[in-house]
Amino acid sequence: MLKNNSSIEITICSVYHSEASKKLLELNYDLVKQLNPGVNFIWIVADNSPADLKEKIDADKFLIVPGAGKLADNIPAGVRGSYHHAVAINSSLKYVKTRFVLILDNDFYIVRSIWIKDIIEYMKKNNLSFLGSPWHPRLWKKIRYFPGHFSLFIDLNKINIKDLDFTPQYDEISYRNILTFKNRGKIGLSRDTGYALYRKYYKNSKIKYECVLPVLKPYKNSNFVFVLIKKIIKSIIPDKWLYVPKRSSYYSEIGFSDLGYFDVAAWNWEEFMWKNKPFGFHLRGTRKTVLSTEEKIFKVKDALNSFSNL
Repeated sequence: MLKNNSSIEITICSVYHSEASKKLLELNYDLVKQLNPGVNFIWIVADNSPADLKEKIDADKFLIVPGAGKLADNIPAGVRGSYHHAVAINSSLKYVKTRFVLILDNDFYIVRSIWIKDIIEYMKKNNLSFLGSPWHPRLWKKIRYFPGHFSLFIDLNKINIKDLDFTPQYDEISYRNILTFKNRGKIGLSRDTGYALYRKYYKNSKIKYECVLPVLKPYKNSNFVFVLIKKIIKSIIPDKWLYVPKRSSYYSEIGFSDLGYFDVAAWNWEEFMWKNKPFGFHLRGTRKTVLSTEEKIFKVKDALNSFSNL
């Protein structure tokens, strides 16, 4: 592990909680090293794994720190996973000593070469406090137009690290008695991981941020008349009632396969674009195809090989 903090350009913070996440994270480390030759980084991993996990994550690659520990009993079962993950992210931040930090999910793979230098330079040039991937629009209950926690770059010269809080805020809202029409009243109302940052900075005029573009093809394989009707409706109805975000500039209808790269979306994984090229992909959601850890890693390696010219 690097000792001289002055030579480290960025700190990456992740969480692992199982054998599968351990393997995905170690693969991710090898990818980051490969794509960023000559760049020094430190990777902090909060350990949320069970005590009986036989093989722990590689301490030669990562600085391993305590995770969330035991959560309060009053946290509802359905959101305990989000709290467990978020508390672990928070706990890792006290070890960060660099100006730039990247919060990165263990299964989010950034595929561009020399991306650490490129993104740091871009954030400095454009005076950005945050840059990252938002919640994918298909998760329509989640917040929009603001970077999520999956791959979130933060300039700590502009944001006080003590103000970073990733814990969900579900106690702020009840879905009971919300006016709904096919659940439209719940669009964007989730208070999941990272919501506290959204609430604090989304409308803060002193803070600049950008999102990389999730790939979304809302009208794929639809005929012209259907698309036209949908677009007319979209232009009239307020954003808070639309499953597809009103700002078309928020997402890309051009995906990886359209540019000749691995069809990540075919595996129901999330694609993200930046500057008209693939930025990265997130393994969230394999509902269509259930893969074992070994099958998933094999498929990820297949995908990564297709981005060798980026």
